Amino acid sequence: MSAGKRDTLLTESEAKSPAYTVVTPFYNSKKTLARTIQAIQQLDPPPQAIYMVDDASTDRAAELAWHFDGVTVIVLDRNGGQSRARNVGAAKADTDLLLMIDSDCYINPPGFKIAYERLVDTPVLAGIMGVPHREGPPGPFAAVFKNYWYNLEFEAWGQTPKTLYGSCFLMR
Repeated sequence: MSAGKRDTLLTESEAKSPAYTVVTPFYNSKKTLARTIQAIQQLDPPPQAIYMVDDASTDRAAELAWHFDGVTVIVLDRNGGQSRARNVGAAKADTDLLLMIDSDCYINPPGFKIAYERLVDTPVLAGIMGVPHREGPPGPFAAVFKNYWYNLEFEAWGQTPKTLYGSCFLMR
């Protein structure tokens, strides 16, 4: 008896869900990178591709990223900054949507699902920006203060952001 080809039927929501690629630029992020990748791997729907773009790190962070299944590590030969690293990753993407997330950000899977569905269901939206959480990763005082301030602007004060925060952004 020979094995036949098995067709898998998609649910209506699976058939409509556009694919997305995650792009994470990093530079000397060995302390935060694993947690970021683990959070990305918990997203629903899962990304079609995960590109971790090493912006010429000196702390061997790329070696850590290589240990994760489903992650493609792109190593740049010289440090050119986050924007260059993001652009390199985005250029490799072959999906309708991109999720840009920094290497020290930990995306909340239920929050991502809401943002993803809103973007998919609202064609006039170009993108949805993440909000830094007041219980973000530890770091220098200035970075922690900035996260608290952004959180106050959005959640407590209800103010529209004055700038685009590129640390977590889902876009078409």
